[in-house]
Amino acid sequence: MYKNEFNQRIFNMKKTALTIIAAFMLAGPAVAKTDKPYTEEVETFFETFELMCESCAEVSEFMVQTLEEKCDQPITIENIQNVTKTHPLYAFLLAMGNMNPDGKPLSFQSAADNVDCNDGMKWVEKTQSAMKAAYQEQKKQAQNG
Repeated sequence: MYKNEFNQRIFNMKKTALTIIAAFMLAGPAVAKTDKPYTEEVETFFETFELMCESCAEVSEFMVQTLEEKCDQPITIENIQNVTKTHPLYAFLLAMGNMNPDGKPLSFQSAADNVDCNDGMKWVEKTQSAMKAAYQEQKKQAQNG
């Protein structure tokens, strides 16, 4: 895939995600049913988001949990919205999940292992490098038997 095609896909995915976010922001609150330690407002937000776009909710939840754990950023609706609207890793992980759903665990693990709290693009670059290294290792092991 050419770089421009990849960038266009990411742009289209971000545009779609923003449309979905706007839609669920206007939607009525859903009944929150989760065992995660979120406020009721955040639980409702994630549940509504999941109804609109399951993969979007999964990526945003992974990211805010990781940012809370590794960067001391609280899980708030404002932070979730910021991640989904502006964070380059969000778009990257959505794209990776759509292109290769089976690779999602590797994408998430690579992202979790290579957090950069101060620079989202560096976080993407480090995640890409880790994923490439893991795929090369898998290929090497498959060739060796």
